[in-house]
Amino acid sequence: MRIRELMLLVLGLVMLGLGVALLTIFGEGGFFVFPFFFVGDPGLAPLIAIFGLAIMILFFWWANNQYPEDARFAKFQSPKEGVLKIDSLCKFCESPMPENATFCSSCGSQVEYGFSDNDSF
Repeated sequence: MRIRELMLLVLGLVMLGLGVALLTIFGEGGFFVFPFFFVGDPGLAPLIAIFGLAIMILFFWWANNQYPEDARFAKFQSPKEGVLKIDSLCKFCESPMPENATFCSSCGSQVEYGFSDNDSF
């Protein structure tokens, strides 16, 4: 079952349960238009409606945090460019590399990303 189907199922069940609970609480002494407008002596009906809405909000927040982001809407993250300090050394062969180099001219290893990854003289 997909996350959107699960969320709609829970939303429908909670709304159905709240409707039945509010109807049984009111009985014949009041009338309501679900979920916000009450006419007559509501008793516990507003408290139950607020409690049900809080449960739905918490469930939807939890469900959105549990599942990975849909790949259709994910943003592409471009890789960082390699940046060298002036007078930096290769991490593997420790030969000097020129500024803005992407590969070591001696051993051919790729430049590490960020300033702190490349040791200076």
